[in-house]
Amino acid sequence: METEKQFFSNSQKSKLFRNVIIILIGVVILAGAIGVFYWQKKETKPLPQLTPATPTSLPPTEIPSEPSITVLYPNGGEKWTLGQSYKVKWKSMGVEKVNVLLIDYMAPESCYLNYSPIDAEKGEFVIDNLSMVRCKPGAGSWVKEKITPGDKYVIRVENANDRLLNDSSDSYFSIVSGTVWKTYQEKPFEELQPHKPWGFEFKYPKEFVLYKGDYPDFPIGSFLKSHHSGTGLWSVSPNVSVALSKTAYSGTNLKGAWVTVSYDPDIANLSDCQKVERNQVVEKMTESQVINGIIWYKRLIDSAAAGTMIKSRVYHTFHNNMCYEMALHLAISNIETYDPSLGIKPVDEDEIWSKLENILSTFRFLE
Repeated sequence: METEKQFFSNSQKSKLFRNVIIILIGVVILAGAIGVFYWQKKETKPLPQLTPATPTSLPPTEIPSEPSITVLYPNGGEKWTLGQSYKVKWKSMGVEKVNVLLIDYMAPESCYLNYSPIDAEKGEFVIDNLSMVRCKPGAGSWVKEKITPGDKYVIRVENANDRLLNDSSDSYFSIVSGTVWKTYQEKPFEELQPHKPWGFEFKYPKEFVLYKGDYPDFPIGSFLKSHHSGTGLWSVSPNVSVALSKTAYSGTNLKGAWVTVSYDPDIANLSDCQKVERNQVVEKMTESQVINGIIWYKRLIDSAAAGTMIKSRVYHTFHNNMCYEMALHLAISNIETYDPSLGIKPVDEDEIWSKLENILSTFRFLE
């Protein structure tokens, strides 16, 4: 039998085998690369976005404050006048009750302005009339002493339960002599009702002059208008007046400063007492003010004549079925009407009003 014909020579077979091996290796490498790529794509995932956690804030630790007292007024350099009213002020922390002391460093001792401990949180103490203190010299008993003028006073506010906890004015303040006051007292219709000891009184500085009835230099009457005459409104005349001395404030344009006191038992209700009449016009007094424990209704009324302006502050109160009036008056002339060579100066109106209002603040009923 004839030998089968060979299609490939040995060299060709060898070359073909190498090519097959190369192709197989390439396929394996390609498959591996594809597998690695697929594995990486599958396993490599984006990390989730995490929201940062908000740190938990702890409440601040409260550090207990040390108890303290600080005097605010008077704190040094002030000038107080005997007989006047003042308000001591302080601030405190962790203190329940305090006492207020007035200390004269020329004669230091424990002298108190208050009679019983004060709530510390109030932060103030009103001295109605600067005149007396309550002192305890050494181990002795409590005594009242008059406050004397001096320039080395301080206020001390101390813990009522621990005197070592205290504060004083940073520097000295002074107390000066006060005005000498006179007292006027009246009991309306005492002869008709002797069993009723009611009436009124007020105080005025000695530099004022007392007049029964209206002030003669400016007899403008009162603003009380009675209805009992049967002929319409008629003016009730003042019962008493006190006026600043004519020699006071010379060299200024002050023409007069005075206070009148009037009353009328025929104005028998509060509504009518709250009315004022001027130039035939009746007006209601709506503004009220408590002075020395009395509710007063207030009205400002100005009038002018012959170059003089009269400014009035009118106060009405209703008490024991009777209407009372205290009217404060200030008369000033036009400064331009004076010869400049005279050197006339405008008066300090605030100072004059302060004097008049101090008189008003002393008014009280006697019963």
